[in-house]
Amino acid sequence: MYIAVSQHGIKPTIEVNYRQDFDTYILKLSDYTHVGMNQKEVETLYDEILSAIMHKHYSVKKEVESEWEN
Repeated sequence: MYIAVSQHGIKPTIEVNYRQDFDTYILKLSDYTHVGMNQKEVETLYDEILSAIMHKHYSVKKEVESEWEN
């Protein structure tokens, strides 16, 4: 993985491109901030983001309702 960072703000949308010559996904966070990741790193990031979303969902929910019916 490689990261290029700048002092400039992050864009509201993240652009993702694939560089076949490097077998790398490039996440463009701003005009001057880029993250390059291989397939495994992208999959790990995806799993971590989903885990964080699920943790947030269940940690702020007051009561967990069962979806099972007797």
